[in-house]
This record gives sequence, structure tokens and C-alpha cells, in this order.
Amino acid sequence: MQQQEQYQPIHADRHGSSFNLTLVIALVVLAMGIVIAQDPLMVAVGLAVAAFSWLTTPGQYMLYPDRLVIAYGKPRIRHVLFQDISEVQMLKFAFGSRLLVRLHKGSRILIQPRDAEEFESRFQGALESYMQQYGGPQEQQQEQQQQPQGEPPYQQPDDQDNWRSRE
Repeated sequence: MQQQEQYQPIHADRHGSSFNLTLVIALVVLAMGIVIAQDPLMVAVGLAVAAFSWLTTPGQYMLYPDRLVIAYGKPRIRHVLFQDISEVQMLKFAFGSRLLVRLHKGSRILIQPRDAEEFESRFQGALESYMQQYGGPQEQQQEQQQQPQGEPPYQQPDDQDNWRSRE
């Protein structure tokens, strides 16, 4: 019998806030809809908000040698591959620190580990190690610069077609 190889995370941290207020409020609305008002609309809204909160609030962040894994509510896990990450930046606010993960495609992910400084240090180390082993964004940028530049995908419309010029 062949054993599956289990990968252990390099570092793991829980979400900065252990209390999910939105989920608690949604469950209170759900209970009120069932017990007090017996209103199906209240029950539906409570269930919808509770499910949304459960599936969108992170619980744990795990760093592996090639990816960041964000665990949300039980069935939802998001894998962010290091090859898709362009930058990791620490943001300090009066109410705590966050990490901004910028992806090559332009999207961003804001994460809030409990120990943001330690997580950022481990994240940067894992990302640098991955880039040294598999090639970094500099190589990808050089390949993109060598490709010929075409027409921009969007051009300004003529004044005749502009809806603001019509009166």
C-alpha cells in the first residue's frame, strides 16, 4: 500500500479576530425569525447572511513552500500560488496590521493574521526561496517586454458618440 505524502505548512496563523460578529448577528436574526416572528423572510435573510459570513471570513492562513492557503468556513479553502504573487506588503493601521498580497493579474488579497510581523517575515522568506528556485517576476517581466506592443484595448470615443455632448 502506497502512503500519500503529507505536506506540512512552513508557518500557520489564525485570523486576527476570533469573534465573527456578523455571523452572530445573522444567527440572532435567524432565531428571531423562527421563534418570535415566525417570518420566513427573516429566516431566509438570517440563513443567507450566516452562510455568506461563514464562507467569506478567513479562519486560518497557512504557508507552504509554493503557496498561501486561506481556510474559510469548512468547505471553502483558497490556494494562492506563489507564481501568481507579485508583491507582499505590510499595512499598518491604528486598529492593527494587515498584509496586502498583490497578484500579477492586478487583484489584491488583504489578510489579517494574528502576528502580522512574524507571518510577513515567514511569507517573504518562503516567497524569496520559491522565486530563487523556480524563477522570479523579473524573468516574466523581461518576456513581456520582448513581446510587441499592440493597440490599446480601449480608445476614447469620438465627441459625436459621447453621450455627454448630446443636449
